[in-house]
Amino acid sequence: MAMLTLTEAGKICGFKYITLWTWIQKKKIPYYNIDGSYRIDEEDLKKFIESKKVVAK
Repeated sequence: MAMLTLTEAGKICGFKYITLWTWIQKKKIPYYNIDGSYRIDEEDLKKFIESKKVVAK
């Protein structure tokens, strides 16, 4: 399990730190709070992104 900082996660998915932080505040994305530091599991990030996929007809 690769635990990513918001900056690292942002580099992988192309979203800014503040976007990921906002999603965490709104509980839209799974995360861990380790001593006040947010971490996102890389697999959870991939699943979250995949869940937003819109399939063309």
